[in-house]
Amino acid sequence: MSTVARVIKGSLVSLALASSVCLAQQTGSYQLNGQEMVFILLLVALVIGGWVGYEWIRKGRAV
Repeated sequence: MSTVARVIKGSLVSLALASSVCLAQQTGSYQLNGQEMVFILLLVALVIGGWVGYEWIRKGRAV
């Protein structure tokens, strides 16, 4: 599987998880406010970016 396909797959999986978390938060007794939602989205983006950077560096050193 190519790196682009992995990134797209990871993005779709994280998007599905984020949407399920949002649905769970809406139906639960506690709801996230805007600041908490932005923090979680930035955290997810940081994790995905770090993983993509790690894969990019690893592939660059292997070549």
